Amino acid sequence: MATFTIAFDGTRVVDASTTTGWTADSATPVAEPDFFYQGTGSISAKIKTAEIGFYYTSSSQDLTTPRVALLKVLATNKDVLDGNGFVVRIGSSTSAYYQYNNVFTSTTYPIPGGWQIVAIDPNVSQWRSSTTGSPNLAAVIYWAFRADFSATSKAENMAADAIDYVTRGAGLTATRGDSTDPDGTMALILAADEGNATNRWGIIQSRDGIYYINAVITIGASGTATSFTDSNQVLVFPNHRVTNGFCGIDFNIQNASTVLSATSFFFSGRGALSSSDDTRPDYTIVGSSGTLDVSSSTFSVFRQIDWNSKVNAQSTVYINGLKIVGDAADLRGSKFTGCTGAADVSYLFWGTNVDTDGLLDNCLFTKGSTATHAIELGTSSPLTITLRNVTFTS
Repeated sequence: MATFTIAFDGTRVVDASTTTGWTADSATPVAEPDFFYQGTGSISAKIKTAEIGFYYTSSSQDLTTPRVALLKVLATNKDVLDGNGFVVRIGSSTSAYYQYNNVFTSTTYPIPGGWQIVAIDPNVSQWRSSTTGSPNLAAVIYWAFRADFSATSKAENMAADAIDYVTRGAGLTATRGDSTDPDGTMALILAADEGNATNRWGIIQSRDGIYYINAVITIGASGTATSFTDSNQVLVFPNHRVTNGFCGIDFNIQNASTVLSATSFFFSGRGALSSSDDTRPDYTIVGSSGTLDVSSSTFSVFRQIDWNSKVNAQSTVYINGLKIVGDAADLRGSKFTGCTGAADVSYLFWGTNVDTDGLLDNCLFTKGSTATHAIELGTSSPLTITLRNVTFTS
């Protein structure tokens, strides 16, 4: 027996179930039983037409690189957010913090409303709206939530729920599953997070059958045989105030008995490269003992994809990404479109001593808006390769 198991790779700072530790910043925090994301309650306050809020004082938390805060926030009358909109502060005291304005505004808050997951990497300077004092991210205790509205609400209209943080590149780890117990699926991963009110870390959410992922989900582990079998799923990676490597999927096949299959998936990134901070997802193969099948899947808007010889990626589609490492993966019949790299950057990198013959057959490469290359052969690749029915277009 090997029940598919999901573990949270982060830290819960507070579950926001009581007002203990919460302090008014001109808005009195109350225990809210009527609307909450995690557990059975949240912390709320009534905000009128001036920017005010409340804050939580935690034990000292180390949020130095590469830690990322995961916050759950709500504005019930989001259509009248005004001024700096929904504001978050993270710092080491009430006089030493980073402030983030317009986390949501009346135009950026999703039209259906409801609870929102906010990921903030406090180590990335470009996302900060302002700095007060000299924040020490090795000793964070101050977590503040504020808002400003253009109309007076009849009741509590701003809320915060559980505060968590993760290490960049982590989030949830899913392992086990075998022929006796059901193989792992996206639905089982969801059930451990959004489906469990006590947990609800905010790593994975669902809406209308689409999965939204706010960190990295790792499937498999070196010391644990893992079986994952799913198909025809849509995974979306929202844009957050983070940097390279925050979100994506790690396929860990270090165990020889691990068999992972995610066929006909649609992986969609919503991030972008902003200065040196890239918020698009990565898809990474870890190890080379088990197997991974992602055939007939589409990867749209991504930073980097790393495959190896244990990956069946036949008939996959790559749209608007920076780099794919092929390294002997079976990519027959695949399509590569719109490399987002600068001029002279290559879309597909082949850096292993394996001929492309029989692995890149019938592929299509379509150049993007810059003068990029389709394929780059690394110093370890063979001196002679064979390409069969490969098409290059601009």
